Amino acid sequence: YTADTTTIDLLSFDFNFDALALTLHFDEAANVSTLDPTQLVLQNAADTPSRSFRLTGAQAVQSSDPQTDITLTLLHSDANAVKRLYNLGFFNTTTYLLPSAQAVQDVFGNPLLAPVHGLPVARYTPQTTRPVLVAYSLDMTSELITLSFSETVNVSSLDLSQIYLIGADNSTLMLAGSTFDLANSDTIVVNISNIVNNVKRNSFMSTSADKSRIWIKQAALADMAVLPIVPVVALPSNFTADRIIPRLVAFDLSMNFDNDTLTLFFDEPVNVNTLNISSLTLSSTENPDTAPFAYTLQSSVVSGVNWTVVPLTLSAADRNAIKLLQGLATNASNTYLTIGSAGVLDMAAIGNGVAATTLHVSIHTADATSPNLVQYLVDMTNGTFTLSFSEPVDVTQFDPTGLILQPQRNVSQSRMLQLTGGTTSSSNGLIIVLHLTANDLNAIKERLDTLFTTVEDAFLQVRQIFIKDMAGNRIAPLRNASAMQALSLVNNTQRPGLVSFDLNMTSEILTLHFSETVRLTTLDFRSIQLQSGSAAATGASYILTGGSLLSSLPSITAYVKVLHSDVNLLTVAGIGKSANTSWLTFNSTLVRDMNANSVLPRLDGFSAAQVDLYTPNNNRPNLVAFDLDLDAGSILLTFDEAVDLQTFNPIHVTLLTSNSSSAVSFT
Repeated sequence: YTADTTTIDLLSFDFNFDALALTLHFDEAANVSTLDPTQLVLQNAADTPSRSFRLTGAQAVQSSDPQTDITLTLLHSDANAVKRLYNLGFFNTTTYLLPSAQAVQDVFGNPLLAPVHGLPVARYTPQTTRPVLVAYSLDMTSELITLSFSETVNVSSLDLSQIYLIGADNSTLMLAGSTFDLANSDTIVVNISNIVNNVKRNSFMSTSADKSRIWIKQAALADMAVLPIVPVVALPSNFTADRIIPRLVAFDLSMNFDNDTLTLFFDEPVNVNTLNISSLTLSSTENPDTAPFAYTLQSSVVSGVNWTVVPLTLSAADRNAIKLLQGLATNASNTYLTIGSAGVLDMAAIGNGVAATTLHVSIHTADATSPNLVQYLVDMTNGTFTLSFSEPVDVTQFDPTGLILQPQRNVSQSRMLQLTGGTTSSSNGLIIVLHLTANDLNAIKERLDTLFTTVEDAFLQVRQIFIKDMAGNRIAPLRNASAMQALSLVNNTQRPGLVSFDLNMTSEILTLHFSETVRLTTLDFRSIQLQSGSAAATGASYILTGGSLLSSLPSITAYVKVLHSDVNLLTVAGIGKSANTSWLTFNSTLVRDMNANSVLPRLDGFSAAQVDLYTPNNNRPNLVAFDLDLDAGSILLTFDEAVDLQTFNPIHVTLLTSNSSSAVSFT
């Protein structure tokens, strides 16, 4: 007996790329149990190949007839590794096999005759099976989509514009813009960080597994054999919800009127419906607890939708409160914003609360808009104008001379009345109460029923010097043609009163000073009673019988020319001989103001007024006529004013025969 010592020879091999099967044809029966796939190298050329791959394993099956054939099914990992080597095994011209001597033995234990050169494939079957999606996972925390395929795919063919996420509301979002590793593999990990905010903003998308379908179109991807993927819509086999805490990364603030907005910038979309306004605090320094000025929003409203950028329109109350704090948010240096952890939630199904933080403003727009006068009310009784503005104004920048009163729009200069002054006790704010000066109030009343008697003749011009807002912007002017009509006007119901009176016995002028302008045409001289004391019962009194006015125009002062006859009787009665004997009383019929309010009376014995400025009679009396009655033996002397008989001395009376120098006289 002579044993077989001849080496086994590999005659040829077949490669089915579709079935991933390698069939080896030997010249004699091979012992399949001795087959070592790791001794088989696939390469793309017989010699000096540019691509090669040594198998790591395989499932081998020996053919029963003939037993000279063994078929190996490649491991999935090896098959994918081969496919990654694009220029290997995809064509018959790039498929060679180089086994080593240890690859297999015959049934007698003889090794393989190792070829020097790679053997070309004898029968080649190309791949025809298209790749399919095997599994898909979505991790919203790491912001990754993992796609697992049935085989290695050509990543360079990946077109993310052909892959979509589908929400529960059937909305779609293209993955274009995402990134991925360019290495060919059967698994592709897509980083969706660049588009994740567009995913998160939709509450119907990717907040749970059932809201996270993926749609891969045929044109999205091909395998290494350029076979397109089988299109598919699939739910994730693994879903990880978003657990990333949103962060406020910046904010802008505009304090300009009509554009008072606070714009919040987050690193991911937030649910604006969960925004807690009271968790937002503006402060003048970084620490709101120690800042000189700080304000927590109360009633501002969101004017945007779920997104990373959330604009808030400041409410009038919040806006005005901020502006009243003159050291807060007037410029970038004193503008900080703190958001609390309860400030807002993100779009996750179980919302993640925002990280508490304090930021310095990014873009600050100062208030550059002029305030406007919105309306005003007039109270002629109290002499006040109540003025309402579009935004808080600074009372320290208040100049009433910037107000001009007129009876209507488009009037001549002569019909205007510019205020000369005024005061206010109001604080900085939207409403200021202006107290008119007595002179201005009376000047209005002296306009003969043509100015500020009703809203029909109450119009107001505003000059820019009148007032400024809290940012130092001058008020928007109201010119002659656009003068503002009063919203309401309360007529004067206050009765005028006598402030003081003067008496000049030389000029015979009685001067009455009233608390407000009175209509002098209503003055009744016969209501005036002069008396020698505060009570007529203890002295003398006299009621004037008439008189005249030096001017009958409305005024706070009445100059009464007392009848000479009344002056004589006052003198005889001893009234007006000095300040101590000069007192005045009158009833309510004396005079009326411009609104027909009767004067407050000065009552005898209760409220009689003593003269303020007294001028005695400095006129010397003159003899104006005399009568001589020789039968009666009397002379009647007539003077131009009353004289004091106790001072009469007859020895100073001389009778003359004529007025010539030669006349005979008798004393």
